[in-house]
Amino acid sequence: ADQSTETTTSTVPCKQGCGTVYCSEECRDLSWQSSHRLLCVGTISDEEAATSPLVRFKLLPTPHRDMLNLATQCMAQLVCAYHSSKDLQDAARPYDAFVRAHWW
Repeated sequence: ADQSTETTTSTVPCKQGCGTVYCSEECRDLSWQSSHRLLCVGTISDEEAATSPLVRFKLLPTPHRDMLNLATQCMAQLVCAYHSSKDLQDAARPYDAFVRAHWW
């Protein structure tokens, strides 16, 4: 069978145990490097979870939580890119077209 058309139902969990799942180890590792390392709650102890701002944010009961999570992920990607390159302009490059484009 042609592997390019086969689908898989297996998932790969976050190594920290936060509950996030990925389609492959490659996707999991890429996500960790690009943003998940800042947003993962898997390393937060049960005692800390009750007062953790990150846990509380992720549990917000709002119809707009998906948009807030997307914005948070974008900011985490920017921080991780800056941490790797130490060049803010280089880190922000993927967002330049979006931010500078007229939305109207």
